Amino acid sequence: MEAFGIAALEARTAGLPVVAIGSSGVADFITHDVNGLLAEDDAGLVAATRRLVAHDALRQRIRAHNLATPPAEDWSHIVECVLAEYRRAGATR
Repeated sequence: MEAFGIAALEARTAGLPVVAIGSSGVADFITHDVNGLLAEDDAGLVAATRRLVAHDALRQRIRAHNLATPPAEDWSHIVECVLAEYRRAGATR
């Protein structure tokens, strides 16, 4: 599992509901029950996925939100965050 979750961000941008572990980097851009579902563990991932499969209205609501609301994390924001981390790492040497 990648720390930031670029695949999840791309899926969210395409309108897909994202299901992820809440303690991952995905929680930086996914709000539970708004633009995706966050779980605490593997069993929670299964439960969240089942919930999406069983509830068409939930899938459609999250999809509509994701298509209508661009994520705050655009590429310029991501690049600036990465550069800030490199600067921070370089300052500790």
